[in-house]
Amino acid sequence: MQVVEKLQPTADNKTPTRLDYVDSIRGIAAISVVIAHFLVPIYGFDKFIFSHVFDLGKIGVVLFFIISGFIIPFSFRRENGGVQAFFISRFFRLYPGYWFSLLLYLVVSYALGMQFPWHQIFANITMFQTALRVKDIVGVYWTLFIELVFYFMCVCSFILGLLNKVRFNFISSLVMLVIALALAIARRKLDEEFPVALPLALSLMMFGGLWRSYLLDGDLIAKKLATYYIAVYVCVIPIVSFFSYGTEPGHTMRYTVTYYLSMLVFIALTTRFRIHNKFMVWLGVISYSVYLIHPSLLIVYEHFTADFSNFSRYMLGSIGVLLTLPASYLVYRFIELPSINLGRRVKSNMVKVAQH
Repeated sequence: MQVVEKLQPTADNKTPTRLDYVDSIRGIAAISVVIAHFLVPIYGFDKFIFSHVFDLGKIGVVLFFIISGFIIPFSFRRENGGVQAFFISRFFRLYPGYWFSLLLYLVVSYALGMQFPWHQIFANITMFQTALRVKDIVGVYWTLFIELVFYFMCVCSFILGLLNKVRFNFISSLVMLVIALALAIARRKLDEEFPVALPLALSLMMFGGLWRSYLLDGDLIAKKLATYYIAVYVCVIPIVSFFSYGTEPGHTMRYTVTYYLSMLVFIALTTRFRIHNKFMVWLGVISYSVYLIHPSLLIVYEHFTADFSNFSRYMLGSIGVLLTLPASYLVYRFIELPSINLGRRVKSNMVKVAQH
């Protein structure tokens, strides 16, 4: 059922228009998050494997972060319009689907008797609610703010001529890792909720760019620096996990194993075990819609199955996971894809005007 091609890193395919094996990783990440939300709670987070060993949903999220670093900075190579074209592309890629998912979630929530204050709704429309210190309406939205921060980092690096420079990526990834470590220690010592996840995610994103320089460009310096980063990462993650989450039993090991597994899976699936299975690639293509839409189905499932037996919840949860796929495809087909194409037309027209 699954076709896996074992390959070594190579520079023979430096500029493919689409990396299908990366899409397959996106697909794995997306379905991991969905399964974690629908099915893992049935077994209870008190079960040893989920409370002490690893967090399936977090693995999916970390994979998404590394993939963003692997892909986004290199989109500047294809942009003729520079920063302005990049922002146009990202706006039409992210916001229409995001706004639809927010509207859908609000409609479903109100139908189920849940309400949100207007200031929270307006803040969430911007996607900058975290910066505004307003709570996310949908739990998964927290990762999108980190994406936006990464975009601004890429733009600044591009303007300074540092984007895609392997040494800059390496130093930046280490600096962010050190910041995460410092915030983790301060979080424990000062008992303050410092945002450890932000610099940690940005560090992984910068590593993603470094890894691509090795994998697709055949840059041996990038390979050496990526190896150094992984060595530091392996040493730092347990410390960050201990100081950030170690107050809860088993959380230090759980977060450490989760971040280790995420890195291992990403490296394996971009080198020796590239997956080209058409279904997984397709799932990766619609992964953004999967990520955004499944919470609306999830709250319906949780609302009506709260008092059901575990077996019934497992069966209905499995149906919920399956229903997420066609629902997400429809959103991708009729909202996300047309928006992306519109963004391309706007960008193309902008470039033509600039050339005249």
